[in-house]
Amino acid sequence: MQIARAAGEVGRICAELVYGYDRHPAWDDEARRQCYTVEDVEQLEDLIPGLGCCAVDVVGADGSHPAKAGPCARCQNLPDFAALRVKLDGCLTGTRLAKDRAAEALSKVMIPEALDYPV
Repeated sequence: MQIARAAGEVGRICAELVYGYDRHPAWDDEARRQCYTVEDVEQLEDLIPGLGCCAVDVVGADGSHPAKAGPCARCQNLPDFAALRVKLDGCLTGTRLAKDRAAEALSKVMIPEALDYPV
């Protein structure tokens, strides 16, 4: 259990360092070019019904955008780190089940030598 907890903590700390030092995009011209426009979403709606409901960074024809600090970070320059993080997270498969099994086994341990131990 400690190994799984340590691996998860290492992944969390590394993600904080890698993504935490990458600047969040602002609503400048370069960031706006990476976002969908209203026209793009309307055209894609024919191929992907419901896209308009879930597309978050849509720039209007007049240049309007969602009221937030900037478009969502894409982190496209970090595929190696993302692949390693996914692999690490996948290696944690079954650890919560193992923890539950250990807790179940421990709940059945009896200490008969203790005089005041409830039976």
